[in-house]
Amino acid sequence: MRILVVDDDRLNRQFLINFLQAYGTCDEVGDGLAAVGAYRSALEEGEPYGLLCLDIMMPQLDGMEVLRRVQDVYAEKGEELAGPRPKVIMMTAIEDMQHINAAFELGCDAYASKPIDIAKVREVMHTLGIEPLQPAKER
Repeated sequence: MRILVVDDDRLNRQFLINFLQAYGTCDEVGDGLAAVGAYRSALEEGEPYGLLCLDIMMPQLDGMEVLRRVQDVYAEKGEELAGPRPKVIMMTAIEDMQHINAAFELGCDAYASKPIDIAKVREVMHTLGIEPLQPAKER
């Protein structure tokens, strides 16, 4: 699976990528405009993203607008060209139910609060039916 991590904080992106590499190939961008471009490029290359991790609060385009535009691009291409709709996890430090509800109304599949708790993200991934490529090693 191909994963796109979108966050304006480089350390947050790296933290998530270190975890998500167990689930697939990760790409990263630092703003919403780049996210929409990466999503569109992936579709045009025939290698769509299966998972998008979007920060809600970002410069240029916030995560909500990114999700709107991704949905528009997906609708424009159609499932035959775009493949299955990517799963979307919205991530933010904002504990505002209005933002959370709006994200779900737009089509996000899950929500994770910051600071990121890997155990909770692992649980979210499992709930979405996304499992690691290889089982975790016993330590």
